Amino acid sequence: MNNNTEENKSQAILKKLAIKKAYNNYIIDWLENDLHDEKTALNIKGCATQVGITDVNGITKIVRANFCRERICNICAWRRQAKFTAQMFPTLNYISSVYGYEYILIGLTLKNVTIDNVNTAVNTLLEGYKKIARSKRFREAFHGVIRSLEINYKAEENEFHPHLHLMCAVDKRYFLSNYITQRELSFMWKTACNLSYIPVVHIEKITDDMSGAVETLKYSLKPTKAKEALFVMYSTLKGRRLVSFSGCFAYVRRELKLSDFDTILTDEVNRKQRRYYDIYEFDVTGGVYTFYKSYLLE
Repeated sequence: MNNNTEENKSQAILKKLAIKKAYNNYIIDWLENDLHDEKTALNIKGCATQVGITDVNGITKIVRANFCRERICNICAWRRQAKFTAQMFPTLNYISSVYGYEYILIGLTLKNVTIDNVNTAVNTLLEGYKKIARSKRFREAFHGVIRSLEINYKAEENEFHPHLHLMCAVDKRYFLSNYITQRELSFMWKTACNLSYIPVVHIEKITDDMSGAVETLKYSLKPTKAKEALFVMYSTLKGRRLVSFSGCFAYVRRELKLSDFDTILTDEVNRKQRRYYDIYEFDVTGGVYTFYKSYLLE
């Protein structure tokens, strides 16, 4: 890329990658010295040492990179979030324009738990959601659901708050005759999870601003240096699918040919167009990316 504007955009994204790599140093040290997991530490250490960048209609895209895909890697977590956001808006616009659906946000919670009980709580959440999603009442009300798992760490109490965010697609009849009240949903959730207490649930209609709803869905565990939270991400969330799609959301994603943002962390571009990309290599000694070579994207 020899255009100054394109070069500036490339440098901005490379700077962000370098910052994320610096954040990973704490995680690498924790893996090596506390968990003695040399394999995962080595994977994260080698993440994004080569990155290929191109410009598509004024937008910088990462089209090649050796991402490690480890759940606790700051770079890969950022890439998953970025791809999720980029894919969500065309998906929501398609559903709204073609089907005329509107959206509501639902929060399904459990009581806070200690670190020893996080895994059990997450299992309860996910199994409870499967049950409630299979119910006739739920399927009649919602034409599609995005389910996102989030775990908040409460440092003051040294407790964790696992919960689910749901974005649900509904037609206009939902608000007139098919509405699930907060009280009804709370009872459904209590029954599905076999709880001895009345759980807190939240229901909110999404207005014109979709960005806040997308932001709510995309986080599973916020970046932290707390070792307790890191261990939960490392042990409990490893291998789990944090976001799932059903109904119209899954169908439209197939229609739009969107890739799996959980495993494919590079950006989507039209590969039929003749396009070059620049490879940058990470300089460990300087902590920066330097230009290596240009290639034709195939």
